[in-house]
Amino acid sequence: MSSLKKEIVNFLPKESQILVAVKPDSELPENLSRHIISNVDFYRSKNSYISFSGKFIPLNLKENLQITFSVSSSRKIHKKLKQCKCSSPAIPGEVFSSLNIALSKISQTYEKTTRKTPGGRVYSYLLFQDELDKIWKPLEILRERLYLPLAPHLEPLSWSAPLASESSSTVKDLLTIYDNSLKVFAERLNHKYLETSGDQPWQTWIQENFWLFGSNYRQPVPKEKVGFNSIPDFLFVTLDGFLDFLEIKLPQHPVIIASKSHSGAYRWSAEANEAIGQSIQYLSEIEKNQYQIADNIQQKYMLTLSTIKPRALILVGSSNGWSFQERTALRKLNSSLNSIEVITYTDLLERGQWLLKIFRDGL
Repeated sequence: MSSLKKEIVNFLPKESQILVAVKPDSELPENLSRHIISNVDFYRSKNSYISFSGKFIPLNLKENLQITFSVSSSRKIHKKLKQCKCSSPAIPGEVFSSLNIALSKISQTYEKTTRKTPGGRVYSYLLFQDELDKIWKPLEILRERLYLPLAPHLEPLSWSAPLASESSSTVKDLLTIYDNSLKVFAERLNHKYLETSGDQPWQTWIQENFWLFGSNYRQPVPKEKVGFNSIPDFLFVTLDGFLDFLEIKLPQHPVIIASKSHSGAYRWSAEANEAIGQSIQYLSEIEKNQYQIADNIQQKYMLTLSTIKPRALILVGSSNGWSFQERTALRKLNSSLNSIEVITYTDLLERGQWLLKIFRDGL
């Protein structure tokens, strides 16, 4: 295949457990039936997915699972899983070289009437546990969730046509998920959630909904996977292989304050100023340990990146109802910062709404 553009994305990390949907045709011997899992909350939809029997076999990834999104010379979108070693307690002592082979073997073992294409339809028969709601869903959901933000990057002039050729119900399900997330986001702004602790903190919610920041970022990398405590709680890896990070403050915090002595002049609020100071310290720590951080991410996520000149995003406050003068003031204050940008929760909500509009227009 001659590709015009290509992106390799981490699909699921090493040691993740996924479930294989099976439909046993008869009573199974105890050595097989004891591996069946049936007490899970799994995805039910009116769309084209198979009708699950509610019986699943666990499958464990022995290495990171990756997917390649690419555009061929004929402008066709390809979404191909890379081979990934995996194993299942249902077939002890065997390591499969790919999900397709594992699916085929499990299907032959548990279903007297094997599928016409054994091992096929990996995206439909294999389920992952969605961190957003803890429901087990077909891999197709995760594939499209990862693809949608990348679509403009892969094929900025004609991505809407290939998108429309996907399963319409699949894409609509994803758009519904995004739409619901935006509604939850708007509702959360009316409540006082904490930054990092308590029930549903902002840090956790933002990390789960990183798509709001647009198509420039991959899945966030948590700092405990990087091995440094003196850096932000999670890092953003850009599509072109560099490192940014996000510093979160509360939406109730003020962002800028009008000067009492100089008409039309503004300054950072105490909270925003504190976040800027913290970000400067983080930038220094990342640059000081840049090679070790890059090496750790390479080993754990198989991502080759550069930690040179990292950038900081600071999420704080609300700009709802701001005047043009206030928006101009924020832009001026941002321009005075080096490698740091302050955005408001209102800005982030509007970015998400605009991104969702682009996706819907693509349909």
